[in-house]
Amino acid sequence: MNTGEPLNFQKQCDNKPIDGKLLQDIIQRQSDCSVLAKKSRNGDGAKGTTRMNWVARDATAAHRGGERLSTKLAALTLMAKRNPKLKFTSVTGMLTDERFLKECFWEIKRNKAPGIDGVSVEGYRENLVENLKGLAKRLKEWKYKPQALRRTYISKGKDEKRPLGIPAVEDKIVQMGIKKILEAIYEVDFLDVSYGFRPKKNCHEALRVLDKAIMTEPVNSVVDMDAKKYFDTIDHNWLMRFLKERIADRNLLRLIGRFLNTGVMEYGKYTEVDKGTPQGGLISPILANIYLHYVLDLWLKTIRNKVKLEDWWRIYKMKLVGHYRYYGVSGNRASIDKFSWRTSELAFKWINRRSQKNSLTCAQYQQFLKYHPLPIPKIHHSLYTLSH
Repeated sequence: MNTGEPLNFQKQCDNKPIDGKLLQDIIQRQSDCSVLAKKSRNGDGAKGTTRMNWVARDATAAHRGGERLSTKLAALTLMAKRNPKLKFTSVTGMLTDERFLKECFWEIKRNKAPGIDGVSVEGYRENLVENLKGLAKRLKEWKYKPQALRRTYISKGKDEKRPLGIPAVEDKIVQMGIKKILEAIYEVDFLDVSYGFRPKKNCHEALRVLDKAIMTEPVNSVVDMDAKKYFDTIDHNWLMRFLKERIADRNLLRLIGRFLNTGVMEYGKYTEVDKGTPQGGLISPILANIYLHYVLDLWLKTIRNKVKLEDWWRIYKMKLVGHYRYYGVSGNRASIDKFSWRTSELAFKWINRRSQKNSLTCAQYQQFLKYHPLPIPKIHHSLYTLSH
């Protein structure tokens, strides 16, 4: 019931640890009202800061259901943002809410081919209320099981085709629900440099950011990598381990596992799968992003210019010694002297670029070389024979 009292949402989220019970309490209290964020004037708080006040307002029956569902997802996002180590324990219940499933249904594209059951989106819509009621019941009683994917192929360049799995409409609804839940949680974890299959992000925006970085920042090289057949080769065990970093709801994990292990029906023949995500399924992009977040994005963030200077300098000196011993022959002194000078100059620039700003002057670098001298180029092999 809406009492008209302001929701102390900040205080609710400050309780630790935040578990599924607290989440349900937050959601329950917000179910009877809609939450409106208002900016207070500068005089209400510290100068130069903006404070967000969460206040309750009446919600009409016409829009209460939709806002209630949005509030649940917003609560997941806020909790995930406030506690990066929080593991969510009770989120599967949203999938048994007929209103949530109905919302997911209306977001499914209408012009797509049906799955192996032959039921189209419009066909499912004809008896939508009863269909969703039955789906919610089976999900609640754990009797729901995804159908096999209908395999088809799409062209990918010359003489190459990409396999595509088409889920049944009912499976698309459940996948859409899982997608919403996972995005609400993981979008706050994903790095800003990740653009693929992200809400409000796209490839064109990524190209604009890349262009700006290349044109305005000190960049010497660009790495182009392609994860070949990525969707088809994702390791299920590792993906589930990554999901458990944020999801402790066993029912949701089991449901995702069922989708991952859903087989493929092709020309009347059923084939089991033990790797990859259901390419063509609505759940695949978010699962792929979660996998890449842990195996690539965080790895790059962790190791970038993290190599200690002392370790790099030792390797640099060893390579110089190897170069001089091989190319240090009679008549080649000028070349190895030039090589020594040029590589030292590059080393100076590289040191300054480790923090994207100059951190060492020429004088300081010369002082550094006194305490960390480089090998001196010299001739190791005499090719001339003196005649007597």
